[in-house]
Amino acid sequence: MYYAYVLKSLRDSSFYYGSSEDLEKRLAENPVILPDHAEALRKFQREVVRRMTDEVPMPEKRKLLDFLIKAKRAGKSVVGYGAPGKGNTLLNYCGIRQDFLDYTVDRNPYKQGKLTPGTHIPIFEPEKIRETKPDYLLLLPWNLREEIMQQMGFIREWGGQFVVPIPETKVYS
Repeated sequence: MYYAYVLKSLRDSSFYYGSSEDLEKRLAENPVILPDHAEALRKFQREVVRRMTDEVPMPEKRKLLDFLIKAKRAGKSVVGYGAPGKGNTLLNYCGIRQDFLDYTVDRNPYKQGKLTPGTHIPIFEPEKIRETKPDYLLLLPWNLREEIMQQMGFIREWGGQFVVPIPETKVYS
């Protein structure tokens, strides 16, 4: 038994606890699911099973932490961009605190001057990046990678690089 993703309708999806037979039954009973969506659900289910039986269930966590450890050992500075909920979830899950991330910035003035929940990383205005010239900028709203890399492209002037943690840790110049 394991968790699998099931599309209930075009606008409603959820997780459920069941077997692969259960998933096949639900797919057969749901006329809304197109064949290519059904295959995507089967692929997702296989990935869930793989991760649950893998010795390292979240290799992405290890890759991100390895990157941060190597950067800090090399004397590099790493700061975050953004303080979204998903970014905070990632920071808390990985145990990333100020020992790895000096600070983070956010354009929202209501977040500035506060700390990230759980990890207590200070949140500043984006201009702080120009002042401190970090080596790496960890993008916490990774789904906005293109937009943020365009807005913050000036970090390349001093050799700064972007780090995108999801779907895998990747450094962009």
